[in-house]
Amino acid sequence: MSEGCCRLAGLGFSGFDDNMKPVWQDISNIKVKKIEFSSSQKVMIDNWNIGTNVWLRNHIYVRLLPTTGKSSSRATLITFIVSAFWHGFYPGYYMAFVLTSFGTSAARLLRRNLRPVVLAAAKRSVANDKGTDVESTPIKRIYNVLGWFAGMVIFNVCGCTFVLLDASRSLQAWRALYFTPMIGIAAVILAFQTFKLGRFLPKDSGGAVPAVTIKARSDSGNPAGSSK
Repeated sequence: MSEGCCRLAGLGFSGFDDNMKPVWQDISNIKVKKIEFSSSQKVMIDNWNIGTNVWLRNHIYVRLLPTTGKSSSRATLITFIVSAFWHGFYPGYYMAFVLTSFGTSAARLLRRNLRPVVLAAAKRSVANDKGTDVESTPIKRIYNVLGWFAGMVIFNVCGCTFVLLDASRSLQAWRALYFTPMIGIAAVILAFQTFKLGRFLPKDSGGAVPAVTIKARSDSGNPAGSSK
């Protein structure tokens, strides 16, 4: 609503596109399509409350990174806790943001370890069928759909506590799901961070994607700093 009010007042105009249609992106705090249809939790968070994300990333997350500048689960957790504190003191806020933090770390680990395997298989499929590209291969489509589904599950499980606010009601909602999302997140972190199962991935996949170096940015970016 606030973004719509700004546009009605003439604020946020950023010029014209190639078809000479007006573009209103200078004041844009949410991109609905990228949230609803993204195959990556990072992209979902990147395009939700963009202005706050940029501030948290540049002023909290980046300052907590190790000297190497590589993504950090500790920096992610602290940044999300700061975001929860900014929202208020209801337990539901902290439950939502702490779970989102661990979910983001788990998504980063999965992407870093599994995406090279999927891309390697997709490229082999393209080599056998010259009429296709990587994105249209069955394995890449399955990967994208599973990524979208997992992201939506975490997004909504965290969102329910954001609405319920009360700790007992939030736990009741999670209990109705048998804490399945939390168990899944813990399993991923244990598998790829604690037990380093990524080292057993096929060697021809190129191995795990190296941790990305994070820098402050002025455009949209989430505190998690997941590798792209």
